[in-house]
Amino acid sequence: MAELTPGAQPAPPRPGRREILIAEDDPLNRVLLATFLEEAGYRVGVANNGMQALKLIREGMPDLVITDVNMPEMNGLELCRRLRSHHKLARIPIIMLSGLTEPTEILAGYAEGADDYIGKPIDFAELGAKIKATRLHSTTAATPDPSP
Repeated sequence: MAELTPGAQPAPPRPGRREILIAEDDPLNRVLLATFLEEAGYRVGVANNGMQALKLIREGMPDLVITDVNMPEMNGLELCRRLRSHHKLARIPIIMLSGLTEPTEILAGYAEGADDYIGKPIDFAELGAKIKATRLHSTTAATPDPSP
């Protein structure tokens, strides 16, 4: 995913894509996440913080965003808040990652609009299952019900 120029509009979604954007400030976690996702067959975009992620999301319209909560410049909660407040970006599924796993911290993620929340250290089997479930749910929710 390329960087967005100021004032550019989000790219239209493309059917059949399998693109995930990672917003993570820890270099090791970025590499581990990207490797895991690429091996699972996803195209992966990577951002070092929420501000970079927002720019990439506006250009690339990923199928899913995985964001750390604690990052410099813009944290994952603010990234989630901004995505949910933008009419063209609000439907992108978001999974939050964090070492903050107290119920109040998890609930804060959901309150900002996260679809799921995973504690660190990351269990990649759990992450894989939650990605599949989140993508399935978002695809099902976007498909109109044919019944009368």
